[in-house]
This record gives sequence, structure tokens and C-alpha cells, in this order.
Amino acid sequence: MSIREYMAAHPGIFTSAAFMLVVLCVGAVIMELRGSSIESYRPTKAFFTTDDGKTLFVDDVTKIPPFDHNGQQAVRAMVYTTDGGKDQWVQYLVKASDSEKQQLEKAGSDAAQALVVMDLGMVKPPGGKTWLGPSDQYRNFVTVPRIPPGIPQGPITLVQP
Repeated sequence: MSIREYMAAHPGIFTSAAFMLVVLCVGAVIMELRGSSIESYRPTKAFFTTDDGKTLFVDDVTKIPPFDHNGQQAVRAMVYTTDGGKDQWVQYLVKASDSEKQQLEKAGSDAAQALVVMDLGMVKPPGGKTWLGPSDQYRNFVTVPRIPPGIPQGPITLVQP
């Protein structure tokens, strides 16, 4: 019996196999496109400060704060806007605790994003005295963006350098 005769005798098997092959190919294309789009939007720079958010500088997002910057301790600054970046404010500062910093340094360069993305690290508002840990009950009060006086109302967005 030839292959053509076998296919004619068992059309359901070959139709199902062809359908599964098409589904797998479409899935592979979608996964590839989704992966490349995520990589293209991954930030490479972040805002940092050494003076409690008064002034900012841009550095590599993979640096795990606090780190030494020109002899001072730098922490990450989360900067927001409501008008496309014309008016900006620092909502809060982020740094890793000593134990988190050791773990993140062992994990590699992408681990620095975990401080913000996974809501880890210690946070405080600019000018605040106390750093709040991940389990602190007042953490959301600090990290949820609020439009300060003098800034126009509008949708709040995170500013990427």
C-alpha cells in the first residue's frame, strides 16, 4: 500500500496531523513576535539620585541601588508625569536592603528590574526619613502616584529616560 492509498484510507489522522502542524507553526510565530516586542520595550536606562530626588541622573537600569556615584550613595528615582514629560515629579525612591542587594548581585544583570517590577526593595518619598520594606503597611501610600500641587491633571505615566 502506497502512502497516497494509506492517506486516502485514513483521512482523519492526516487531517488532524496537518491541523496540529499549522497550530504549532502559528503559535511559534506568535511567541517569536511577542518575545521580540517585549525586548524592544525593555528599558536600558533609569533615573537615579544622590540627593533625595532634588536632582536626577540617568544610568544603566541594571545597577542595583544603593551604589556609589561620585562618592555618594545613589538610589533609584521613580519619575512620573501627566503631560508627556513637560512637568515631572519624583514619587518615590527605591533601594535594595543589604540582603536583597547580595541576592540580586548573585542573580545577574536583569535582577535590578525586580526591585521595581516585583515591588521589592525599600522605598521612601523624597524628603522622607524612613525607608519602608515590602511588608510595611504604609508602602502603598508612598508608591501609588499622586499628582502634586502645580502639576496639571491628566493620566499619570511613568517616565523612562
